[in-house]
Amino acid sequence: MAIEILLRLQELRAALGPGVEAFFVTLTNFATSTLSVFIALIIFWCIDKAAGREMFGIFAFSSLSNQLIKNTVCEYRPWVQDTRIHVSEGAKPGATGYSFPSGHTVAAVSLFGYLGWKKRANKVLMWLCYIFVLLVAFSRNFLGCHYVHDVLAAFAETVLVIWASRYVTRWMKQNEDKDIWVVAAVIVITALACIYWVYKPYPTDYVEIDLVEMQVDCFQIAGLVVGFVIGWILEKRYIKFTTEGLAVKVRVIRGFVGMAVVVITNRLSKLATQNVDPRAAKFIQRFCLVMVVFIVAPLIFKWIEGLMAKSKANNK
Repeated sequence: MAIEILLRLQELRAALGPGVEAFFVTLTNFATSTLSVFIALIIFWCIDKAAGREMFGIFAFSSLSNQLIKNTVCEYRPWVQDTRIHVSEGAKPGATGYSFPSGHTVAAVSLFGYLGWKKRANKVLMWLCYIFVLLVAFSRNFLGCHYVHDVLAAFAETVLVIWASRYVTRWMKQNEDKDIWVVAAVIVITALACIYWVYKPYPTDYVEIDLVEMQVDCFQIAGLVVGFVIGWILEKRYIKFTTEGLAVKVRVIRGFVGMAVVVITNRLSKLATQNVDPRAAKFIQRFCLVMVVFIVAPLIFKWIEGLMAKSKANNK
């Protein structure tokens, strides 16, 4: 049945032509693009600190759980299991590793699905986010990258993380003195996950999967998670920047400065780790990026806004 559904969608894709296929390729690639993550960062820095932090955290932890499930089940991609399935060439580069569950769907639900739910008072934004999520989920089947059950599992997995995050956030507010233990537990769990990814046995009947490349994807998620919990506790205790009551000019400056700092950090970290094991390199790169997001960029914001306040006072 799973293959038959994809074959019918493949026929539909051929009938609708390359224009429609290109639309869904663009949509599905955007879900896991840098720009997509930047939206969460802009919200965190400039619009709603709590919502942006939660979006980023849900994305990180959903992706971590997804990689654990994906590399435990080790389900091959549809075109590997049945040669009648022809994956879209535009989407194939993003369809790395194993199939179950869908990482693109996890990204779409954790970022845009959560944003739509968080801002559900704004019906237009809510429905735009929900429609985008549904289109991304459909695109994974339409383009031949995933089975239907891959997408449904990704939905369920991410909704569970969103649901759990509400209770974790509430518990953390009531037990702020235990935050360091939460951070330590997450770091230990993530370290164990990295060991598991490297040393667990994988199927050997299909040689096209590059295990190191697949583990690179896992380690970059590990870097995001560890960076997130360390950045979160340091920002909460020492930085304490706010997004409340900001002028539009300040929000715009924050957005441009933040993105510039992230881009520079990304390039420098890649140069610094070019001779390092690719798994460790990706972990370091993502960890550094998240620390910049939570620590360095907010410190720069506070410095710039302090200078602006002094200049304004001197001009009076």
